[in-house]
Amino acid sequence: MVALGVMFGLFAVIVVSLITVVLRRRAGVPENADGLLVEQDARLCAHGNSARPAAR
Repeated sequence: MVALGVMFGLFAVIVVSLITVVLRRRAGVPENADGLLVEQDARLCAHGNSARPAAR
């Protein structure tokens, strides 16, 4: 019975760690220039700066 509890405990730890890894990768840095520009614009707006990037 104790072995069964340990096994399910290990399964739970593995599942939680995999979920954490997936969520961290999803919230990662954008990989292209457009994503970086969107992120920069959002950061400027969040700080209350009215300066917007130049139109392309």
